Amino acid sequence: IKEEAKKDKELEEKMKSMSEEEIKKIQETIPEFKRKALAIRKEAEKKKEETVWGSLKEKVAETEAAKKLAASEEFKGIKELKSELKGITQIFQEDLGASSNQLVSNAKDAYTFCKRGSPVAEAIAETRKLDPTFDIFEMQDEVEIIFKDMYNAYLKGNVEYLEKLCGKLAIAKVHAELELRKKNEYIPMVKELLYVSKPVLYTARTEARQMSLFVFMIETSEIFCNISTKDRKVVSGDPGHIKGGKFIVGVERHPTPDLMVTGHYWMISDFEQT
Repeated sequence: IKEEAKKDKELEEKMKSMSEEEIKKIQETIPEFKRKALAIRKEAEKKKEETVWGSLKEKVAETEAAKKLAASEEFKGIKELKSELKGITQIFQEDLGASSNQLVSNAKDAYTFCKRGSPVAEAIAETRKLDPTFDIFEMQDEVEIIFKDMYNAYLKGNVEYLEKLCGKLAIAKVHAELELRKKNEYIPMVKELLYVSKPVLYTARTEARQMSLFVFMIETSEIFCNISTKDRKVVSGDPGHIKGGKFIVGVERHPTPDLMVTGHYWMISDFEQT
């Protein structure tokens, strides 16, 4: 019986690479009872696979780890998130449903940020009144580039560009740092960041504001080495010293954007290194 089953299996494999005409000729040579037996065996194998997979899922569900997960607050939060997302307006369904963004990778954060009535939800809705095509996840990608441009301009001392990119609070902080450099007669040796992380949406505000403010958390890496403007000697840091930074950055729509220079509608209204 085993030998017969082996031959049947070999025949099945061989038939996979044959044309319809060749298969038809072979099938004509196979007795009727054997054709039925082959069909029955295939169906039995299929059912066996389904049964094994079904029982495996049941066994996994019965494990202590699975039971603990099902009972955990985190799992309940994920279930609540799924339920909440069904009732969220089209505004957020479009953004959340199509994204694998870090914002929605954590169920707790997604639930907090995007549930109806949250500060972020309100800020998105208000921004879409001005721009119906606004996408919060596209904004995150833009903020990564904007912050990098701003910080590199700060390292280079490009005040003209910074004034087009920053709001009053942000530019005041930049001016103070640039004045300190001028007074102490030093400049950064390396004038570009090594690394800028993907911005993580932290919160948003709309109350008593003309424009919605979105607040992001960003991490950076740079060479920390300052050199004298007189003799180019190192005055602080070291060419091999890589310094990490963490920033909270507030971004809002620019009231008078210079699209020819910056290429976007956003403004860094404030930032703080943590």
